[in-house]
Amino acid sequence: MVVGLGYVGLPLALAVASAGYETTGFDVDPGRVAQLLAGESYLPADVSDDQLAGSSAGWTSDVAVLAAADVVIVAVPTPLLDGGPDLGAIQAAVGAVAAHLRRGQLVVLESTTYPGTTEEVLQPVLEGGGLRAGVDFALAFSPERVDPASSWDVSSTPKVVGGVTPADSLVTERFYRAFVPAVHVTSSPREAEMAKLIENTFRQVNIGLVNELAPLAPAL
Repeated sequence: MVVGLGYVGLPLALAVASAGYETTGFDVDPGRVAQLLAGESYLPADVSDDQLAGSSAGWTSDVAVLAAADVVIVAVPTPLLDGGPDLGAIQAAVGAVAAHLRRGQLVVLESTTYPGTTEEVLQPVLEGGGLRAGVDFALAFSPERVDPASSWDVSSTPKVVGGVTPADSLVTERFYRAFVPAVHVTSSPREAEMAKLIENTFRQVNIGLVNELAPLAPAL
């Protein structure tokens, strides 16, 4: 199950379904779900109506279905707030997951955030009911790396994964390898979170550099 059907979650749900997994996409916005059930994409630059029609993925806004999922991927937005990521959507999503958590599930956070979020924010909430990460359920971070509206899609973009234990990393790696060509495993969620931070910083610095050079180039 993919929680959050924005420009990250929607293509991801289709990719998971294409690998043969029984897949359900969940979103708190019933309007989005209604559009998807009608076969209409609200992200035409990333997902076409034909792709929706050809997918076996299902769509829902019923949070109770979380209990039946073997894998739960959280891909909700983390917009900047006062210079840092707003974790409100992550906290709401993880609270819902925790309420339906059961033994044997794999929970993966894909949302962009700061190093330490998986272990310091998600893990305590998920363990609040008595189940332990790395023992009763698996927990990992695997950042989304797709550039929206580009030619690179989920299935052609290498993944980075980091579990709270080596066993968690292994099960997460095996899951993603079903539909991603290359999966790189880090020693912990914190390293995977840092890798995403470095990637975003590298991209922003280069964009800033080009923007600075653009007005100078014609004169030079």
